[in-house]
Amino acid sequence: MRIATMTTMAAAVIALTAAPVFAQESAAEKGWENAPGFGGVRVEIPMQSRVLPYVLGGAGVARLSPSAVFTFQSGTMPDGSTPTVGQDVTSAITTAGAFTQPPSSTAFMFTLGGGVQTLIAPHWVVDAGHRYSRIAADTTLSASPLNANGLTFGVGYRF
Repeated sequence: MRIATMTTMAAAVIALTAAPVFAQESAAEKGWENAPGFGGVRVEIPMQSRVLPYVLGGAGVARLSPSAVFTFQSGTMPDGSTPTVGQDVTSAITTAGAFTQPPSSTAFMFTLGGGVQTLIAPHWVVDAGHRYSRIAADTTLSASPLNANGLTFGVGYRF
């Protein structure tokens, strides 16, 4: 059985960015003292064929940086103005005190997945997999956890 470390993970959710930090140098460049991070393992299951199934899992901390953009549709703004339809009115709503941008925070996250690599020529493989990621609930953003599913496809060269 071969175990390799997983080095990348990204989850995108509408209007929310979870940005794991993978290296201490990246954290230092950004000036974060307690940088979020993510680590995991990938276990390949040896088979007597050209097919190599694998499972993976990981855990860490995600940095959540929520942001909102409001566009005008109809009616009157809190300051009495009537902007054109589609105009960005985020700063006017924030200035009027009708909305406050949520602060950045960190939350526990994990990912589980699996897939299969198939040898198509000497050293060349195609890969297909699935990833499920979950970011724990953050009461400033949501009362429930954020979930993301992803399908991965690739071509690679194995040494």
